[in-house]
Amino acid sequence: MIKDTNNIPEAIQSLNELNGSNLRAGVLDDGKEHMIAHVQEYGATITPKNGDYLTIPMRDGSFRKLKSVTIPARPFIAQTVLRHSEEWGQLVNEMAVSAISGRNVKGLKKNLADKMALDIKTTMFNGDFKANAPITIANKNGSRPLIDTGALQGAVRGEVEK
Repeated sequence: MIKDTNNIPEAIQSLNELNGSNLRAGVLDDGKEHMIAHVQEYGATITPKNGDYLTIPMRDGSFRKLKSVTIPARPFIAQTVLRHSEEWGQLVNEMAVSAISGRNVKGLKKNLADKMALDIKTTMFNGDFKANAPITIANKNGSRPLIDTGALQGAVRGEVEK
């Protein structure tokens, strides 16, 4: 007995599912964490908007006055892309093969977006970044750049856009 294994309709449907899809990962929502992520990724010099000094509240309840604060670039997203782009590309190739085979790729796309987000979070924790300034270390729960309350890491997510 011969069985018809024509997967062309399923393959076309799966390829259409891939076509035009965008996978994104990072701090995708506007707001405080998005601003912090931008400053950390590219660096910034912060100067007072009103008055001559920035007033920095310290953990002990005191305040420090500074003319400016320079935050060095800590490119956690760029480092992640450099480290993982080949691996991500291989996963996209595997998705295309799955689509050609007629398998549903919707879940594979979401898995890859989530993996990209996890890779970013891992880089934030393990990346090689310029050390925090002494005033920052005095105000934080530790000396690791990009790690304090966990809010920035928690804001990193992956998503699939069609």
